[in-house]
Amino acid sequence: MRLVLDSGVVVLNADGTRQATHERVVEHDTPYGVKVAMTVSESSKIKESGGRNRAFRGGLAKDQRVLDHLYRKVSSTKAV
Repeated sequence: MRLVLDSGVVVLNADGTRQATHERVVEHDTPYGVKVAMTVSESSKIKESGGRNRAFRGGLAKDQRVLDHLYRKVSSTKAV
């Protein structure tokens, strides 16, 4: 249990991989019944991508759908 508590937050990276991190994270809502936590830097990669998701290395089909949604949604969001 101590390992789980000390591991930080598991985040989804822009390429579909996952990792534990202690960095600041951003949560994104999705239409798939899950919220996705991403580090601020990974979320920025999606925002700056122009909506193009080309580097998927993850293994789950649902992760691909979630990332496709985020690339469409986040990359089109304007800063206010």
